[in-house]
Amino acid sequence: MTVCLENVDDHETHSAILESFPSTDADSNLRHGHVFLSLGWSCGNECQCHSLGSLESKCDMNGNCRCRAGVGGVKCDHCLPGFWGLHLIALGQQSCQPCGCSAFGSARADCEQSTGRCECSHGARGKRCDRCTTDFIMTASGCVPKEEYRTPDSCSSLGCHHGAKCVESVSGLPDCECPEHCDMNHLGIGSSYFFVVQKAE
Repeated sequence: MTVCLENVDDHETHSAILESFPSTDADSNLRHGHVFLSLGWSCGNECQCHSLGSLESKCDMNGNCRCRAGVGGVKCDHCLPGFWGLHLIALGQQSCQPCGCSAFGSARADCEQSTGRCECSHGARGKRCDRCTTDFIMTASGCVPKEEYRTPDSCSSLGCHHGAKCVESVSGLPDCECPEHCDMNHLGIGSSYFFVVQKAE
């Protein structure tokens, strides 16, 4: 355990801290290096909090640093799963950025820590795996070959997601219409069964 004393240099304070431990434990802990008393600001250096990922250079009594949003680890030295870009904090970002991997086209929720690139499932492409390669179409199961895709014939067989609503088009076929503020609309996805481009306003 590390006990930090800031701007205190008197013997009485040291004695008071040692008295807070049982007498036998205090001597034993000091001899074995389990208790470390530090004066001044040098104790903050013992924390070794990551300069980009932590909110301050000091840590708590257990050595845990206070991390920025999306940052993890005892020393705040890496982005949490689902986040990326610790190095971007040096360029003005306030935290690690969400990966934003497509729930439909990506193989997993997290992404590459330095580029933010998601790992795509078969047939998917793009940094967020939100598009399909040629001759594939986005479905709830990811990208499938167009020849294997069965077009829904009613709203009951079409699942719209992220705030989109199913409407029957003039042709009588169902379509997912995404209002101006769909959830996750930055991906342009209105349906879990196929890729939908947001309707023009």
